[in-house]
Amino acid sequence: MLKVIQSPAKYLQGPDASTLFGQYAKNLADSFFVIADDFVMKLAGEKVLNGLHSHDISCHAERFNGECSHVEINRLIAILKKHGCRGVV
Repeated sequence: MLKVIQSPAKYLQGPDASTLFGQYAKNLADSFFVIADDFVMKLAGEKVLNGLHSHDISCHAERFNGECSHVEINRLIAILKKHGCRGVV
């Protein structure tokens, strides 16, 4: 069975990279599902969300509950579908 993964050809790093994310994300999708644990959400969540909104990109953020399980994956998939997100961060 053929397995394929595609990822963007850009990697952002540096001061204020999280706030500039929307500038590059707008070429990938018009709505994003932002997933992160509590630590990352507190560190960069607001900056990423504001960066997306400043480029007229809709988004929904959800906290990852810390355990990669079928229950958690299915929970996140249901939320992604509910909000109609077309990209995942």
